[in-house]
Amino acid sequence: METNLDAFTASQLQMVLDAPSVNIFAIDREYRYVSLNRLHSQTMHLLWGVDVVFGMNLLSDVIHDEYDRRKAKSNFDRVFAGEELVLIEAYGAVGKRRLYEYRYSPTRLESGETVGATVFASDVTERVRLAEERLALDRRLLEASQLESLGLLVGCVAHDFNNLLVPILLSSEVARSSVDASDPVAELLATVIESTKSAADLTKQLLSFSGRGGVANELIELNSLINGTAEMSRVSVRRRAELDMSMSNQPLRVLANSSQLRQVITNLLINASEATQGSFPKVSISTKAMRVTGKFECQITYPSQVPIGNYAVITVSDNGCGISSEQLEHIFEPFYSTKGTGRGFGLTAVQGIVRNHNGFMAIDSKVGLGSTFQIGIPIAADDIVHFCESADVSGFGQIESGFVPMRILIADDNPSVLKCLMLVCEKLGHQVSPVSNGIATIVAISTQQFDLILLDADMQDISSQEILSAIPEFVTTPVALMSGETYEATLISNPRVHSILAKPFSVETLFSLLKRFKPQFETYSASRKRISGY
Repeated sequence: METNLDAFTASQLQMVLDAPSVNIFAIDREYRYVSLNRLHSQTMHLLWGVDVVFGMNLLSDVIHDEYDRRKAKSNFDRVFAGEELVLIEAYGAVGKRRLYEYRYSPTRLESGETVGATVFASDVTERVRLAEERLALDRRLLEASQLESLGLLVGCVAHDFNNLLVPILLSSEVARSSVDASDPVAELLATVIESTKSAADLTKQLLSFSGRGGVANELIELNSLINGTAEMSRVSVRRRAELDMSMSNQPLRVLANSSQLRQVITNLLINASEATQGSFPKVSISTKAMRVTGKFECQITYPSQVPIGNYAVITVSDNGCGISSEQLEHIFEPFYSTKGTGRGFGLTAVQGIVRNHNGFMAIDSKVGLGSTFQIGIPIAADDIVHFCESADVSGFGQIESGFVPMRILIADDNPSVLKCLMLVCEKLGHQVSPVSNGIATIVAISTQQFDLILLDADMQDISSQEILSAIPEFVTTPVALMSGETYEATLISNPRVHSILAKPFSVETLFSLLKRFKPQFETYSASRKRISGY
């Protein structure tokens, strides 16, 4: 009867041991198993490939790694000395190691003598991995937030600084033209002008850092840019694959940052060449004009809904290993890379550049067949002109024979910029109507006749897009935008926008712009006295 009772008790005790999802085992002072639950037996088989049984020596018969053996012995010896331990440690053969939280307790008799150790171990591998990933993600998000805040601050400062540079540059050039070249003041003014231009270059770098670097945008013929960039990239591509180029027969003119587009092209070409495989590795790059009218059919599109419009499209394809559907879902994530090496910034940077240019990105890929990347940039209006360099100043300050002044509306919410633009345009013989806010701009355009509108692209009360949209259809007056930031695709593709003046601009640049236009209306009487130059 006692034997049956002992067996029942042992069975019940084993059931209790096997119930928790925790490794439970006990050893004596010779490191031999005296009890263990089923989960611990499974764990030892997983970690060491050993099926443990009662009486087996944990150190010599189970743990094969010398480092792990010394570590376990040290822990058990401390417990045999009376300590209770809580440790997180990794154990297991190469390729099978797992991280566990161990709770060691001495096993004592009623007399207080320590006869062994009892251990409770929980697998925390996934929990620790997730915690580490969360901490790493939190650090990245914090860094990204700090960079975004810094970029926003830098962009705002650079934008305001550009507005300060406009009156400094214009006023200095007007003043220099008013004094004799031999006058010492002329040399001082020349120093101010050169310093101002250097400051303008500095703001370009600041705006570029902040992601608002529209001052670096220029009118680009995309085929020419790609030809030059591809030739430079051919050396890197040639090591792995043949490069095939097919450019559009028609010119593709876009308003873009040339260095950023080169970065996009180079990144896509190198990625494509690294993905190629087989006997005849090949990378292709081509361009075409495309009209997007609805949903864009492909596996991945950024943004998800491509705005309707005309785009210059760059297509880079390869016959490489391709990208799986699972990888495509993460392809734009920072720090994610489909390659064994790399930091995963490439396509994230490409995505940011596409976003800054109001473009789109489309990706198709099949494992084993290759990938195709399409980058679309809005095509610039046919008659758009971008002024960012000093022009020929011959004739500046002199009224040419047959000169007919224009009536110009100048809209800018910066009083200093507005005042200087009025001064320069009036000195050139034109009649100026100044307005300092969006409402007044709309009212003036709707009620008066103008030959040209100089419009600040960054009005505070009403956006320039809203102002352009509010212009009545019967008004055909051309608009020249003035801005020191990125120009929205909706602005540069607006048929009313003829030109763009990048702040800060010089008197010569403004003069060159004005010479392109002719009066549309008879705004002056024939007897009006011509205004003398200075």
